[in-house]
Amino acid sequence: MMTFRKLAAASVGKLIRAYLTEDRPAADPSAQPVQGAALDTGGRMTSYYTGDDRRASWRPDMPRAIAAALGIDPTVPPRDSELDRLFEAKRADTGEAWSDQTRKISALDLTIAPHKSVTLAAEFAATPAEAAMIRHAIDRAGDATMRYVARELGWARIGHGGEDGAEPGAVGWAAFRHRTARPTLPVEDGPSGVTYLADVPIPGDPHDHIHYALFNAVATASGRVGSLDTRRLQKNRIHEFGAYFQALLADELRRLGVHTAYDKQEQAVVVTAIPQAAVDAFSKGRRATLRHAKAYAKRQGLNWDDLKHGEAAGCQPTGGTG
Repeated sequence: MMTFRKLAAASVGKLIRAYLTEDRPAADPSAQPVQGAALDTGGRMTSYYTGDDRRASWRPDMPRAIAAALGIDPTVPPRDSELDRLFEAKRADTGEAWSDQTRKISALDLTIAPHKSVTLAAEFAATPAEAAMIRHAIDRAGDATMRYVARELGWARIGHGGEDGAEPGAVGWAAFRHRTARPTLPVEDGPSGVTYLADVPIPGDPHDHIHYALFNAVATASGRVGSLDTRRLQKNRIHEFGAYFQALLADELRRLGVHTAYDKQEQAVVVTAIPQAAVDAFSKGRRATLRHAKAYAKRQGLNWDDLKHGEAAGCQPTGGTG
């Protein structure tokens, strides 16, 4: 499954960063590689392969052109101040605009999530190594999906509204790995301010998912820094990207020897060793959503069973995930 939200450049960057990093403190600067080093000390790679890199990480294969355009050093983990600026469509290093072009959107929050059975397989794995392998499979499938998304959306339009075509270019993102579905409420920053998602202080279900903040900048070979071609991001493409992720995840899990199948809706790969009763037990958010939907239908005088509706088993709606 994949969902997406647009992040407004007029937002307060530190609030978006606090939400996506789950208020985790930044890494110890003394443990970082020296500025400009080509290789890190191994900690970043270890965190990636064990699935424990849950705060924030740059695109693993960040192209130099987009890194320069955004003002980031991809060999160093994202700092709070850098993320704060990027979420306001500003360079991470200087706070200046990415280009002369004014942007209303700073990034797209593309969120991928495996079926709840995959989360539970990692959460209750017999050993830490087994859990790390499953979560690394999610990471690999997610990274490959984002590279596909990058090829599809990484086109800088030329001329007014793209009347002169579009030029392909490099794009960058930051990934934020979460392990629970955090109930949220929309909160508006003043009468006419930006709306944010605020956590509701109640326990959430286990729910592995990754937020990819795809920055609204495309660095082309000609030296231009344009915006993402969001015209290519229609509703059916989101479903396509989500299906692509599920297919890749199935391959990754089978490579590990995990027995898999597809759910009843044939939308998500499931781990067959996890019983449906366990999936249901750890899907409180999904059950609550269904209760509210049925109650709303009843208030409207509609028969729920007669309505055409689908459920992505084990996945939370956009507003209900962390």
